[in-house]
Amino acid sequence: PDAERSMAGQAVPVSASAGGAASADAMNELAAVLIDRGDYADAETLLRRAQMNATGLTAVRVANNLGALAATRGDVATAASMYRSALTMASTVPESDSARRSIEKNLQDLGAVR
Repeated sequence: PDAERSMAGQAVPVSASAGGAASADAMNELAAVLIDRGDYADAETLLRRAQMNATGLTAVRVANNLGALAATRGDVATAASMYRSALTMASTVPESDSARRSIEKNLQDLGAVR
């Protein structure tokens, strides 16, 4: 796990310096792994950077992951806002049905936390 964390830590600055939609997707995926590992600061750095270049389904997933990160930190208001933003974006992306269901569940779960 320490070697994986070190590799992920090295990948964060490289990913964060890249641009474009494909890079946004990669940053989002790496951020999800970092969230699972509890590395919230690096995950947020990547998600904020990805947010600037993300389009379509990737933009939906980035907003959802920002919501999940906020929820993990106990920031219910920000989490709800990000989840709602993700849902709004998902309504314009035809291939986002699965993501939309996941976001709706996240919002429901967040309501149970309140």
